[in-house]
This record gives sequence, structure tokens and C-alpha cells, in this order.
Amino acid sequence: MSPRRKAHIAWLISVVAALSLTAVGVAAIRDADAVPAPCHPDVDGRPDCVDTKKQLTGAAPTAQGLALSSLDIRLMPLGDSITYGVESADRNGYRDELYDYLKGNARHVNFVGSAKTGSMKDNDHEGHPGDRIDEIAGVADCSVPRYQPNVVTLHAGTNDISQNSALPSAPTRLRNLVDQTLADSPRATVLVAQLIPIGKAGLQSRIDAYNAALPAVVRDLQDQGKRVLLVDMSRVLVTDGLQSDAHPNDDGYAKMAAAWYESVLEANRRGWIQAPLPENAPTACSPGGSDDPALGAGWRTLGVIAPGYGGTPGRTIIAELNSDKRADYVQVYPDGSFRASANTVGTPGKPDWVDVGRYAPAAQLTVSGDEVRFADLNGDGRDDYLVVGSTSVVRAYLNVKGPGGRLAFVPWGIVFRDASFNRNNLRFADVTGDGRDDLLRVGAKGAVHAYRNMWDPATERQAGKPQPPAWRLWLNWAGGTRGSSLEAVRFADGDGDGKADYLQVSVDGGAVHAFLNRGGGGNGSFQARHDWAHESGYPRPYIQFADISGDGKADYLVVDRGGAVRAWLNRGGN
Repeated sequence: MSPRRKAHIAWLISVVAALSLTAVGVAAIRDADAVPAPCHPDVDGRPDCVDTKKQLTGAAPTAQGLALSSLDIRLMPLGDSITYGVESADRNGYRDELYDYLKGNARHVNFVGSAKTGSMKDNDHEGHPGDRIDEIAGVADCSVPRYQPNVVTLHAGTNDISQNSALPSAPTRLRNLVDQTLADSPRATVLVAQLIPIGKAGLQSRIDAYNAALPAVVRDLQDQGKRVLLVDMSRVLVTDGLQSDAHPNDDGYAKMAAAWYESVLEANRRGWIQAPLPENAPTACSPGGSDDPALGAGWRTLGVIAPGYGGTPGRTIIAELNSDKRADYVQVYPDGSFRASANTVGTPGKPDWVDVGRYAPAAQLTVSGDEVRFADLNGDGRDDYLVVGSTSVVRAYLNVKGPGGRLAFVPWGIVFRDASFNRNNLRFADVTGDGRDDLLRVGAKGAVHAYRNMWDPATERQAGKPQPPAWRLWLNWAGGTRGSSLEAVRFADGDGDGKADYLQVSVDGGAVHAFLNRGGGGNGSFQARHDWAHESGYPRPYIQFADISGDGKADYLVVDRGGAVRAWLNRGGN
């Protein structure tokens, strides 16, 4: 057991010795901008939530409140990336401390769920990075009937808030999730957390409004005789690693664990924790893998396929680094260095990631992360590392195989010189189907001039050293479409024919019109596929396209600011 965990357990014992869980109190102010809703007396005189920020005064808990020794606890941690444990040092989040607290008192403790992450031995959970309440409900509908937990710790709603997803109805969605959970596991007690704070600009007021609605939701459920308890998380402060992120540091997670444990004690004091029913056999139900009615019949949701690295995120790029035709995960940092994980075969269409290390190909130069791009300029299936100046002068480093599965980069020099347009107008994609990425100059209204990549291996063999590509200008490769813009355009192979298509992404919900590349301007033009993907509900800047399954078709990806990646498998589009 780590010294940090021992210290927190000792601290909690002192809390239990002093804290009266029956007293009615008002939660202390989290910070100057966040005032959580207070706990209120229930119909039997007890509070409808556990005020874990209450001053440590009053009588000790009753013997009934501490009598966990005769109980079997089958607990499902349910939620999003906070339940997963993103940004905790060991990826356990609050789960390891909570497990230790319970293990020291209950007869038997078993954490359950379809996911396994973290260094703790019993690391089962249902924490799914990036998931909104409705998506967590989809996972729970599969896993709760199977595992039959008798305690569920639920922290959900942060992604609804960060994605600005139908916020007025978010408390109702949470209530529906609680009702669903109790119906699927009749002996469960559901502990519903008010959301921890967040330092991102403009989001705390949304969290406050959501948190303020939860006491009434819980009281109404309790009035119906349902075993639901509200957990006040206001002891977790913005200074616990939440200044610019939604995930706490280890200290914040430890505070969450203590709050959950005190809530388990209170639920037991009320006589709510019942012996769990036997688990059910696995079924064909598969969390995070179903046809997605949001994007349409031509897509299959995979859920979150990469949670990010934790810590301060870089700029996330999905690129093909090792010529296996499955796009890999890259985070580029402000100094131009990057860290990468290789996409290896997992469940059908869904990657398992293998960390291949951190690299700084241009360490001898002064490079910013905004200048870095990845594109395959010589057709070997490996995206090269490119440094693009503010005026679109491109310096390249060839991506070659390194020892022990690592990557290696060989300086290639300046491969493109044109100071007439800005870096923000430049894209790379293979629009001819020859395996080499071309350079695309995109105008403000989405029109495209292409520079065909004419790299010739024979020229390189004759020279005896790497030679930069020659470029052939192709004016008006795409003329743009109604409503298009520089920000709306993406280039990716949507139909598996080897040529990048012209994709137009809507500004709000991420719907996509595809214009399939049948030769480009003046040579077969484009085939329109309107509503190729319906709205995902995510903002346009989050949308990328890359082939993560290796089937030749670019999949629909949502990459959030923390680096988590959500994917929809391209089954031909709509």
C-alpha cells in the first residue's frame, strides 16, 4: 500500500470517528464561483445526501453505520473518464482508495464492470472517457443486468456539460439512468455524485446549475422508496488539478474516494445495502459497439477508443506511422516533440494501443507544435514528420523503421517552397491514389488547388540519397461547394478507392456531406453523397477522419481537447 493511500486511510478513520452522518448541514462553498446545493432533510428526518464537506464535529457514527463486516459489496464504478481514472498517476482514479476503505471493513468486496484499467488488482469498472449520460446509460443497460451490483457509484454529466449537449434535460437523463440501473439490478443502492468542479472558462456555471437540480431528483426517487443517495463532492477543489481540465490529480481522486466511502456507510446505516443477486451469464450485448442511429445506418459506433495520455495534453493527430494501414495515435507538444502509440489489432475494428515512445526529429531547430504535420511523401506507407513554416515552406524528416519497434527520422531538407500562402491554408492528402500525399491549398470558401506529388524513386536511386518530391500544380482540383469554408473541409478516403475525397463538415453538430473523388476537377469530377454522416452532436473542430480499422475507409473520429478519441466505424457511409 502506498504511503499516500495509508495517509488517506488514517485521515478517513479520524473522520469516521468524528463525523455525524445524521446531522443536517449545508455544504461549504467550493470556491468563490461555485456554491453547491445544500443537503435537505428527508421525510424521515435524515438528509437526502451525505454532506462530506461538513465540519468534523458531533457524535461518532452509530454501530449500525459502521457494521459493514457482515456485508458482501459488489460495487460498480459507473461514469466517464473520471471513473476511468484519467490523470491519476496509476490510472486507478478514486477506485483504489475506495476499494481499500471497503476492504478494511466489509466481509467481501468485488468491483465489477466490463472495463479494466489501472494498477490495482480488482480494476474492473464502467468508466468510459468522453461518454455523455445517454451513452453511459447504453453501457449500463448491457453491464448492470449481467453483474447485478448492490452498490453503484455514479458520477456522470461532465461530458454533457463540456459538449453543451441538451443541458436543460441533463438532470432528467440522469434520473432515467438511475431508474434504469435500479430496474436492472433490483438490490442496488445508487450513490449519485454532484459533479466535481472544473477550471475551464465558462463551464463552472453549467456545473453549478446541473448540481443544483440533483437534490430534487434524488428526493423524488427517495419518495418512491428507491435506494438513491446524493453525494456532495465539494471537498474536491479546483486546485486539485482542475485548473484547466476536467480530471483531478491524485489528491482530488483521494477526496472523491473518501466521499464515496462515507456515502456507503450512510446507505448501510439506512439499511439499504442488500446481499447482491447472482451474476448473470454474458450475453451478446456489447458495450460501445452497435449501429449508431445518430450518424446513420452506414456507421457503427465504437465509443471511446483512446482515453489520451493524461497530464497536459498536446495537439492530437491521428496518423499512419508504421505502414500497417491502421492509423496511429499521436500527441504533438508545444516544443514540436511528439509521443505516439501504435494501433494494434483489438476487438473487431477497435484498437489496442502500444506506446512507442516520444520523439523530437527537429530538436536542432526551434519548432513549435503548431508547425508540425504528418504526411507520407514517398509512398512507403509511413507518414513523415513535417515542419511547415508560417508561409508554407515545408521541411521534412523521413519516417523509417527504428530498432526495437521504435520509429526513426532522417532529415530530408526543405521539400516545398511557396511563400505565397499561409500555413493554415495547407493540407496534405493523396488525391490521385498513387500512395503519395499531395499538397492542397484550400481557399477561404473551400476551393482547392492541388500540387501533385511527383516524387520519383528512380531519381533518388540515381542520386544515391533521398531526393525531395517535384510538385505539379493542378488548378481548381475542387471548386468548393455551397456553404463550404476553410474550416469545414476535410480530406480522407471515404469509400476505400485509395483517393482522398472532399468532405464538408457542418459547423455545429458534425454532419458530413461527402463529395467522392472521381478524378477531381476536369477529370471525372466528384460524386455527391449528401448526409454521408448525420450529426454526431460534436463541434466541427473536434472532427477528424482516419482509417483506424485497416479496411481502407476513413472512419469518423471525435478528438476532444484532452486527447480522448471517440470513433464511428465507416461501413460505407449513408
